[in-house]
Amino acid sequence: MNFKLFFLFICSIALISCATNKHSQNFDTSISEPLNDRFVLTDVDRNPEIIGGMIALQRKITFPKKAVDAKVEGKVVVQFLIKKDGSVTNYKITESLGYGCDEVALEAVKSLSFKSGIKDGVPVDVLSEMPIWFKTQP
Repeated sequence: MNFKLFFLFICSIALISCATNKHSQNFDTSISEPLNDRFVLTDVDRNPEIIGGMIALQRKITFPKKAVDAKVEGKVVVQFLIKKDGSVTNYKITESLGYGCDEVALEAVKSLSFKSGIKDGVPVDVLSEMPIWFKTQP
């Protein structure tokens, strides 16, 4: 295998709510995502933070052999709920790449712990998604 592998990660968690639209329209998206018959926040004063930073995530990612052999590149997007205590639940792949990349991305996100999001000075549940890029370089 003559490939030098590396991963390109988005350095922040992309929230499900469209923040750019929020500023251009007159409506409140702070309680907008239904989940299990209740609403969770997607617009917060302070976004959740990965304990250990993005390096904690990078350490959990390995490029699947199937993807390397097939020369597959792209991203997997994982949606999840960060609870007010920092635990993570309700995982879902919202953009799939296949070749074992989805499973690697999901397991990496499941292993993370977070500092909770804050709204009006109070820890809150936040629905988030994270893109994880898989790329090979010759």
